[in-house]
Amino acid sequence: MRSPLGMLLKVSFGIGVVAASFWITSMVLDFWRFGQQSPQASGPQSIFALDMARPNWTVISPSATTATITPKGISLESTMPTNEYQWQTNYILVQTNTSYVVSYEVEITKGRVAIGVLDVSNNKWITTKDIGTRSDTIAFTAPSPQIRVILFGTSQPPTAATLSSLTIIMPPKQ
Repeated sequence: MRSPLGMLLKVSFGIGVVAASFWITSMVLDFWRFGQQSPQASGPQSIFALDMARPNWTVISPSATTATITPKGISLESTMPTNEYQWQTNYILVQTNTSYVVSYEVEITKGRVAIGVLDVSNNKWITTKDIGTRSDTIAFTAPSPQIRVILFGTSQPPTAATLSSLTIIMPPKQ
């Protein structure tokens, strides 16, 4: 027969293990939850950044446009006709009816080039802009959940440019 003292020790130990595991779980969840940052509280949220090592972009027509990775960025040379797409990002998922800002750095060395944000679902431009200065931004509101950023020539070919950076951020909500 078991002694009451031994049984009491086992029950107390069991309760202690359950209480300790509850406390540890609670601490881990609090640490994890407070370690997360909500987009509204954390400032601008980056949703896309140009990646040279694992390209998240393509040239439209490899026979007419070449892309070479250089220390300065992606060097593009194209003989595509005026207003034809030369370079594009992969599909980028966005939140519908949400504002975004595209920030870019492009050095034009031949011809004229423009940048645009395309609504992939409707195959319509959201916004376009001639690249006049090396660094600039474009603000837009996404009408559907997929976009692409596209570069295209706006002068007679050939065109040449080096894309050093391209990021898309979602500004903090007011």
